[in-house]
Formats: sequence, structure tokens, C-alpha cells
Amino acid sequence: MNDRPLTILQMTHQGDFGGSTNSITWLTGGLAERGHSVHLCCRRESLLFERFSDHPSVQLIPFDFGRSPLAFGRSRRIAQIAGRIGADIVNAHASVD
Repeated sequence: MNDRPLTILQMTHQGDFGGSTNSITWLTGGLAERGHSVHLCCRRESLLFERFSDHPSVQLIPFDFGRSPLAFGRSRRIAQIAGRIGADIVNAHASVD
């Protein structure tokens, strides 16, 4: 088993008050605490962006997701981001993500 830290891209268009926001908060924070390189791609106006804006180990990536789950331009932008950061894992939390 490989024990090296992973580069993880968390993607969510959600991020306001609710259970998913809490789950993503705990997961993102926990992964960062365990030494992984965590990048959180979310809306700038979301509660998640606010929660992690001063976090020393989570890199925020502001992103406009739009509404359609079939937006191919968005898919290309996500692929570019994943490539740029060298993501080992891309974790999308919903179909729009």
C-alpha cells in the first residue's frame, strides 16, 4: 500500500446550510488534517468557501458550476483544474459537480 499523501480535488456546487455542507466540511478538513493536499472547488458565495477561506491546508478554487449536468465546457474546466494540480482523486458530490 502506498502511504504517500494524495492530491484530492473536492467538487461541490452545494455549500449552503444543510447536511451535505457539514459532511463536505468534515471530510475536507479531515483529509487535510491527515496530510493530504486538498483542493476545494466551490462557489465563492457559499458557506463552504467562507469556512475554508482561512484554512492553512485547504486550497480554495472558486468555480461557477451553472445548472446543467451536461455542460461540456464545465467538464473541460474541471479536467484542466485536475490536471494542473495533479489530482489523484476527484470527488464530485452531486451530478452538477
